[in-house]
This record gives sequence, C-alpha cells and structure tokens, in this order.
Amino acid sequence: MIAETTADTLAAARRAPSRFGTQGMKGLSRIGLADPGRLLRLVSKARRVAPGNAFLAQAEAVLTARSRGWEKAAPLFTGKARATRGAAGELLRRRLDPAIWPTLPAPTRPSFLDPELARRIVVYTTAFGAEALPAPLFQKPVGPRFILLTDREDLPGDLQGDHSVAGWETHRLIPPVAPDLADAWARVHPCEALAEAAPDAEASLYIRPDRALVGNLHTMLLRWLQPSDFALWRHSGGADWHDLAERVLVNGDLARPGVTRERVLAQARDCDDRGVPRDRGLCDTGMIWRRHGVPEVTAVTAAWWENFSRAPGFDEISLYAALHDPARPWAARAEAEIRDGVPDADRAPGPARLLPAALGPASYNAFTARRFPKPPPRPRETPGPVSGPIPGPTSGPISGRPLGVAFLYAESFANSASTILRGRQLSEMVAARYPDAIDMVYTSDIGALRDRVVIVTKGALDTHSAEALETLRRRNRAVIGSWDDRLPSEEKVAATDAIMGVSNRQTHDLARLFPATRIYHVTHHVNSEIPPSTPPSDRPRTAYFGFRSNTVLPESLRNMIDMVPLETANVDMSWIALLPRYNCHWIVRRSKAHDGWKPFLKGFTAARAGAVVVVGRDDEDAPQYLGDDYPFYVGGTGIPQLEYDMARVASAFGGPDWARARDIMAQVADRSSDAQVCAEFRAMIEDVTR
Repeated sequence: MIAETTADTLAAARRAPSRFGTQGMKGLSRIGLADPGRLLRLVSKARRVAPGNAFLAQAEAVLTARSRGWEKAAPLFTGKARATRGAAGELLRRRLDPAIWPTLPAPTRPSFLDPELARRIVVYTTAFGAEALPAPLFQKPVGPRFILLTDREDLPGDLQGDHSVAGWETHRLIPPVAPDLADAWARVHPCEALAEAAPDAEASLYIRPDRALVGNLHTMLLRWLQPSDFALWRHSGGADWHDLAERVLVNGDLARPGVTRERVLAQARDCDDRGVPRDRGLCDTGMIWRRHGVPEVTAVTAAWWENFSRAPGFDEISLYAALHDPARPWAARAEAEIRDGVPDADRAPGPARLLPAALGPASYNAFTARRFPKPPPRPRETPGPVSGPIPGPTSGPISGRPLGVAFLYAESFANSASTILRGRQLSEMVAARYPDAIDMVYTSDIGALRDRVVIVTKGALDTHSAEALETLRRRNRAVIGSWDDRLPSEEKVAATDAIMGVSNRQTHDLARLFPATRIYHVTHHVNSEIPPSTPPSDRPRTAYFGFRSNTVLPESLRNMIDMVPLETANVDMSWIALLPRYNCHWIVRRSKAHDGWKPFLKGFTAARAGAVVVVGRDDEDAPQYLGDDYPFYVGGTGIPQLEYDMARVASAFGGPDWARARDIMAQVADRSSDAQVCAEFRAMIEDVTR
C-alpha cells in the first residue's frame, strides 16, 4: 500500500505540478501516517537539495517525532521549521474520533435551576497576569455564583468608575505557584482556588477567559452537567497528546499565558518517555465541570497537576496523560482490554465524560463560544477641520460629563426596518436608560458629528464611502459599523474602529474574519412598539409573521397556521396588534443562498408576546437560546415532516411539553430584554473608548 501511494503521489506531481499542492499533499499525508519512517527518508534526502524549504524542515521534524521519538525530533523544531507557521500543516493528522465516554443527559429535568441547590454551584474564571478579561455577563440564572479570580488591581472601570467585569464577583487570589502558572493552577484546582471565595461550593464550572457563555445555562447545567462528576468538550486539535503537540509546533499556536515552544517539546518528550498511549481522546480545557469531593475526580486532579508541574505547557496534554497513563488505576483496565483484545463487559466509565459533538465543537457550540484575541485600538490621526454645527456636549467619562454617542442613518433608508430598529429605536432606548451617562444624537448629517462614539447603521454604511467613514473617524472618539445581516466591506471595516454584531454566530464569524477589528455582540432588541402580552389559553393558535418567501409553510397547514405578512423596506406596524391573538409562532426559516447572519429576532418577539415557537434546529442562534431539548423543533423541512411536527405541537397544547416550552421562552425573554440590550450596548461603547 505504501509503495502504491508513493507511486500515485509522484505520478500526480508529474502530471499536474500545479495541482500537487492539494492532491499530492493528501498522498504524502497518508504515507506520513502509515509509514512515517519511509517518508522521512525521502524528506531527508530532499532537504539536502533544498535546505531552506520550510515545508521540508517542518515535515522532517514531524516525521522524526512519529518514527524516532520526540527526543530526536526536538532539535528539529527550531530554525527553519520554526520560522514559517503551518508550512507542513497538510501532514497533520485528521482522523476518526476514538472511543469516548460521553456525558449522558438527564432523562428528565425541571425547566429552571432550583435557587437553593444552585447556590452550591460556582461558575468561575480567571484573569491572572496578562490573561484577557472574561466576557461580561448581563443575564444569568438565579442561584449560582459567578466568580472572577485575579491577582490584578488594574481592572478597567465603567462610566461610573466601578472597577470590575459586569456580572462577575471579583476576588483577589495569589496562587502558590510561579506567576506564569497561576491560571493553570486555578483551572486544575477548583477546590483550592475557591477555598476562600466559595468554601461551601459542591460543584464548579470553570470557563477560560477566551470562552464566552452564550447558551441557555439552565439547559447546560440541569441537562448535561449535573448528571456527571467531570465533563468537558472534545478537543478539535487531534485525538491525543502527540497530535496536539504536532499541531501547536507546526502552526505556532502558542497564544496561552506561560506556553512556549520549548515547554510543549518538553511535554511531548515527557509523554513519550513515560509511554503514554495514543488515540484515547483529547479533552478541551476551555470549559470544565467538576463535582467537588468525588474521590476519583480528586485523584485525577492530583495526577493532572503532577504531570503539569513536571512539564508545564498545554494543560490539555497534562490532562490526557493523567487520564490515560496505564499506571493510573482508572486507565489500567481500559489499557488491558485494548492490549488483550478481550471485551470487558464490567468495565467502568472513565472519570472524564465528553459532551456530544452534536452540540457543536469546543470552539463554538450550544453553550460556549471561543473569544478571539481583542485587537489593540487603532491609531488615530490628528482631527481635521469640522464643517457644520456640533450638537450636544463633547466630553467623555474622564471629565465626569456624559459620553457623547450618535447614531448615523441615511435619509434614503430612513423608513427601512434596519434603520428604525437598530437605529432610531435603539438610540432612544439607550438614551432613556442612561440619561446621566450618555448624551445621545440621532442624525443623518455626517458632517455634524465630532467627539462622539458614532454607530453607523446598515443604510448609512451602504451610503457613505470608506473615505467618508475614515474622515468621520478622525473627528470622533470611535466609529462602529452596524452591518446587521450584511457581509461587511473590507475597505469600510478598515475605516472604522469596531463592528456591532447582530447575533452570536455573526459576532464569532466576524471576529475570525476581521482579527484587527473589535467585534461586539449587542442583542437585537424587540420592536419597541410591542408590549408584553398574555396569549390565549383556550386552544393552540399559530401564526407566521414575516415574508412568505422567508419561511417553509406548506399549503396543507394553512388551516392550522395563519399568515401575517410583514414589510421591511417600509415598516408597517399594523401586525403588532395581532400578536396577542396567538400563543404559538411558526418561525421555520427557508434557507437561501444570499442569506446573511440572522438574529433570533422572531424568537425574541414571540417570547415578548408570551408565545412558544416552532423552529428549525439549525436556525443560527436558536439552540443557544432554546437549548437542545426544546420540545418544538421540527425534524426537517419536507412537507410530510412539517405536517407531522405541527400535529405534534398542537397535540401538546396544555401538556408538560407545552409548559416546558413556555418556561424556556420565558428564559429567552429575559435574555432579550431591553435591559440586556442596553447593558451590552453600554459595555461596547465603554470598551471601545478605553
């Protein structure tokens, strides 16, 4: 097989040299996994011909580690192999996930956390040394404590001078280790780290500061975490310690406090020397659930720190070694079964459980999302001459006067839904909530703005050139683009300071696409004209509010679902009066090629009206608000399936599934309240002006 693959690879290179980068690399990757020693001999010969080639340098180091061990490979991961990130990335292993012990969801659960029981749970994060601050929390369940452990005294203040991070209790802690190991110590040792701040905690959920809580915490804790003693996400960087070490060294991904290339090499050598097995499943340590006082979890923690202390670096590698070292009792039986090939029907579950991949990867899932490094503020040029009047005060929080903020809209889009909702209404809502802290202006006059934080609406972004936005930026404290569902223009993004995201998914994606620009999520508010209401309780009454072309609604269901058309180009508010007539909203989205990012606004609107929703599971942010066990997801968009699902929803009226759906929608209403939206907006303008 090796000979055939090698021949095929060389033949592909001869036939189409320009395509060798894709087809040939796949062939080399297969050889590098099946027989790394053989490919190493070929690569070593090629290196003598081209000693400066970065791909060959990295390939030699990787293949040496696979075939001859990490002691031999360590010197090769320097020099040219170190200079170019990802040169041999195609050789990294991408393979099947190994056998795991999955978390098992609770068979039944209450809709809400019990406040008394929840008080024994602590969600904690850290900000030691140069660690980034955690994401602020503006809405959280009653009961659990949310604690930020830090050794810093320079946490930024808000407009009122409060030095803290919104939603987190700040507690000072000096861990008994070197400063560059403080975050790892607190992550590995929940009981010791929380001993002073929360001595009565019976369970903890650790969130690394590069992750944000974006999902339904009631669902996460009650359904997925509380049934387990120790739960994490599966790591996307490979199946074992070897895969992760290769990936980090080849790609140069060392963005973790205290982690260096030398430390990762030392970890790999340590695992190699101790014979830590491969292919057992790698855990991500960005989120860790542990029940305190469980002997096996305590023993794993001790082994984890023992490994990390001996060879500090990536704690995922140290944890893998702790969980799968055959010298540990919890790993010995599994290794015996693998070695002897005899199934053991009495084998006990491993101490660590992995959350199912169907909930999403560790970097972005139903409950948490990766936060990308926040870029520094863009440098500012000297302001140019100003034309036109300057409305309102022009001071900021340092002076003790209100911070000047403006929404810039375009007259040609003045009556569009995006301008009215994310422009006029949002500006009015924020101004009403913070009259003493923010001086608000809503204008279409771009030349009249100076010394303010300016939010540019979607229509205004379409109207004004990048040059005009750059000029606006030079005269003001910051310019933030509100692109809504549009793919931003790179040229115009470069002329602004930040982007105001409309959904969790968009915020995550834009942070990846525009790493030099700050991205903030501000939840899309419910139309201010919609008051809370009590829906009818006599029978199921369902409607779709929106464009007919945006939903999948079979004609066969028109007797069960009313169609209420909306217009977004020129807003008509007459449909709002119909909301109290319905207790169920059909919001199944029709996917279209030109769709951009969409907020869960139809869900927020239904929640404000006290209604449940019928929705697709793949509707962007829906699982993060509803959780994975919301009872009224549709199973697909085929007509028979939708007929079946609507019959199921109607038959559930008044029963336990209907009650649970209403409870979950109440949680959605809390997370999309005007107070939540305003708090997110205020945090954005405070951060962008620091």
